[in-house]
Amino acid sequence: MKLENFKNYQNIHIWTGILSGLLLFICFATSAFTMFKGPLNTWALHSENTMPAIAESQYDDLIQQVLTAHPEAGKEMTVYLPTAMTVHAPVQWVVRDENSHNAVYWHASLDEDGELISQQAFLSDIGDFLDHLHRTAGIPGGDDHDAVGIWVMGIVCILYFVAIVSGLVIFLPTWVKDLFALRKAKKAKRFWVDFHNILGISALPFHIIIAVTTVVFAYHDILYGSMQSLVYQDKPMFNRPAAINVDRDNKNLLSIETLRQKISETEPDFSMAELRFSGLGTPRSRLIIGGELEGKIIRGPYYAFWVTDPYTASAGYTAMLPSVSGVAGKIVNSFFTLHFGGFGGSTIHWVYFALGLSGSLLFLTGNIIWIEG
Repeated sequence: MKLENFKNYQNIHIWTGILSGLLLFICFATSAFTMFKGPLNTWALHSENTMPAIAESQYDDLIQQVLTAHPEAGKEMTVYLPTAMTVHAPVQWVVRDENSHNAVYWHASLDEDGELISQQAFLSDIGDFLDHLHRTAGIPGGDDHDAVGIWVMGIVCILYFVAIVSGLVIFLPTWVKDLFALRKAKKAKRFWVDFHNILGISALPFHIIIAVTTVVFAYHDILYGSMQSLVYQDKPMFNRPAAINVDRDNKNLLSIETLRQKISETEPDFSMAELRFSGLGTPRSRLIIGGELEGKIIRGPYYAFWVTDPYTASAGYTAMLPSVSGVAGKIVNSFFTLHFGGFGGSTIHWVYFALGLSGSLLFLTGNIIWIEG
């Protein structure tokens, strides 16, 4: 490579790294711990904020008692089965103030006599706080979905991808000699350059995956809008099933066992873990069931999801289930599972934990090299 071209790539790598390095350091350092967001939240709970565990056979009764005593729970309620990761209580719901947008959390269980016990929940937000830092780098502004930090991190990850490519071009001419070399010369800079190269090359596929998927996540609304205008035009991009005319009294909610049998017809290996109810008693009633599907391309870091009607278990929105998601659904789901490490169970979560920490060291050593230079 000509010296002039080498210096040009070097300058590109340096400045894209400087402009993006600090924010990426924050996002990567926190990303390692968000791999265990649920356990972190549970670990930080005080014992007085936990509820007794119950047998799975008691869940249907608990749900009915909660909806009778607290009808507001039907707007937004989550049921955690014994296999779920979060174990502070079998049932949790949110009461939101429409004016202030403040949220108050409640949870409930059954006592030894099968009677309802419920109270306001003071849950730990440590996992959610780290997740917010991971997605926004702490940049204020906007709401959870349209946070300013998410838009900024999309731009940062474009610079990040340019830094990856330019860094690879710089390294290639001497890769045989420098691959995994860690030399301690008189100047500390040589050591930091070698360490930086080792961190970057050893996790190169991971960094490419994170850069590309983050850009997609940051600007997915723009991508969907463009696809709607250019490809689908007057046709809806996502077909939502029509509401079924059925008596939506809460007593008619399907049992957990019925739901399990229904979903096993589509995904036999699906292991239900949590159920998220919303809009109960209205035509917009919805149930999102999360469950484990090890080794499959799933939507979240831990669970695949099935969206259905809690009164009928109709097919609903199936794009999140691997077996029936179709080509387009599998492509979309692959972005999620690659970014979240949801394809290999706890082993991959620990691998992603280590890669997140090594990524933060990559950006730290890059800044040290710049300072030493």
